[in-house]
Amino acid sequence: MSMFNKHLILMQLLRKCKKKVNYVKVVDFTYLLWYNMYVNGENQLYEVVGKLAEGVRKVSGKYVFDYEEDKYLDLINLTGPDIYKDKIFDNVYWFGYRFTDDASRQDRSDFINYLKGLQAVKPSDKELERFINKPLVELHKIENITSINCIIHPRSERSTLTAKIVSQLNDVSSRDVERTTIELIKNLPQSMEFDWKRFFDENDKDVQQILFIQNTLLPKIHSLDYFSLAKNVKPKYRRYIQNFLRFSSRTDKKLFKSINKGKVLIVDDINTSGSTINEILRMLNEINPHCKIYIFTLIGK
Repeated sequence: MSMFNKHLILMQLLRKCKKKVNYVKVVDFTYLLWYNMYVNGENQLYEVVGKLAEGVRKVSGKYVFDYEEDKYLDLINLTGPDIYKDKIFDNVYWFGYRFTDDASRQDRSDFINYLKGLQAVKPSDKELERFINKPLVELHKIENITSINCIIHPRSERSTLTAKIVSQLNDVSSRDVERTTIELIKNLPQSMEFDWKRFFDENDKDVQQILFIQNTLLPKIHSLDYFSLAKNVKPKYRRYIQNFLRFSSRTDKKLFKSINKGKVLIVDDINTSGSTINEILRMLNEINPHCKIYIFTLIGK
C-alpha cells in the first residue's frame, strides 16, 4: 500500500471516529497507527484513535482533570508520582506536576493562565483545591510541614494561585502551628540591576549584546511604572535581572533574619525560567545564610 493511500485511510478512520483530533499531533503518530492497522486490523485502529482523541484534555474551552487514567496526549500526568524532587543549587526542590514532553509552549501557557484564573473560563474551587492538595499531602508526609519555621512567597498582583497554595499548605499541616509567613513584593523598576558577573561567566563577551543591555534593556526597565519579568524581559536575559523583589516591610526582613538555623519554605505557583526562585534564594542567602531552605512550586520546569 502506498504512503498516500495509507494517509487517506488514516484520515477516513479519524472522521469515522467522530473525534476532535489535533491534526498536527496525529501526524506524529501516523507510523504507529499504520503499524497497528497492519497487525490488528481496522477495528483495533478505531480503539487506538479513540484513546488518542480522549487524551486531549481541553474540551470546549474547559480542562478535564482525570485522576484515574493518564492518556498519551495529556498536558500533565495526574496518576504519576504524587510529587517530584530536584535541586536548585544546594536546596531541595519539590514540585507537584510537570508538563509532558509533547505539550506545546502555547498549551502550557494556556493551562498556566487557566490555573491562575486569567482566562474567561476558570477552574472551580473544588477542582483547584484537589489539584493543589495532591502534592501538598505528599510533601507533608516527606518533610513534615509542621517543622517549617517560615514560609516565604512572592505576591502576585494578577493571580491568587500562590496565596491559595500557601493557605492549603497551612490546612494540610495544621493552622495551629506557630509559623511566620512572609510575602515578597515587587521592587521599584528603578532599583533593578543586571548580574554582569554571572552573565560574563555564562556567555561570550558579545559587544552587541552588552550594548543592548546597557543602552536599551536596562533603561527601558528603569523607565517603567510597573515591571513584569515575563512581559518586559526576553527569556535569555531573565536570569540576570536582580533586585526585582523586596520584603514588604523592615519588620518582615528582621523576622527572617532572626530565624537562625530554622527551616524555610519558598512557595511559588509555577517555575518556568527559574528566575523568580533564583532571585528569592539570592535575597535570602544574603540576609541569612544559616537557615535551611526548601522550595515548592505547583508545576516545575
